[in-house]
Amino acid sequence: MVSPSATSPDIATAGDYIFRVVTSDSFQGKVGAQLAIQKGYTTAAVLSINNDYGVGLNKVFTAEFEASGGDVVYSDSFEQSSTDFRTLLTKVKEANPMVIYFVGLPVECGSAFKQKAELGLEISVIVAEGCKDDSIIELAGSGAEGVIVTTPAPNTDTVNQAFSVAYKAKTGEEPKIYTAESYDAFNVALWALQNSDHTKENVKDTLYSLQNYAGAAGPISFDSQGEVEKPYTSWTITDGVFVEN
Repeated sequence: MVSPSATSPDIATAGDYIFRVVTSDSFQGKVGAQLAIQKGYTTAAVLSINNDYGVGLNKVFTAEFEASGGDVVYSDSFEQSSTDFRTLLTKVKEANPMVIYFVGLPVECGSAFKQKAELGLEISVIVAEGCKDDSIIELAGSGAEGVIVTTPAPNTDTVNQAFSVAYKAKTGEEPKIYTAESYDAFNVALWALQNSDHTKENVKDTLYSLQNYAGAAGPISFDSQGEVEKPYTSWTITDGVFVEN
């Protein structure tokens, strides 16, 4: 298995035949926590989707934030595709944190930010990469203003530029989050088949040998656990658009 978007920290030890071309949330959760600390936030609420993605990021963010001197004063989860966050947000308001760390997908993010504004919660928000989608701005409107999103840093080399041009010519759209990673995951698997004897052991070992593969989402080198390391960046929703910080 070569995944373009599975980010749970547990995947690192899930087995010898599992690889991913995206960085583990064990790093992204730390990035979010460190960003909150850098901005002077000493108390946080964590709202996360009730699956491996949300649980993993919640755990890592909380550990890093508290190890850095912060205090998570409220933590709760919600089911995927949830659209009513008023009860959770009311509890957040009562806990009175300086920042909310939110982990979800676009429909949950957009709904939550819209309702946060409707409830008059003037609390800063940092979110994981699952919310890096223009649809959350369309859904939340002004409620999305000021939200900070952490994502893998965009790759801007010639490989990525060629991929982006070809993708837009084919689909009429700009690549979205994990579009380039999906392209890379397929091509990495294809490369392993082309450079192995096609037995399962040899395909696996060939993947482990991959170093500095020129991917559309950046160079790919697998470590002993099938993991990659890539830099992260952050974006702030400003005047209705994502602006890289």
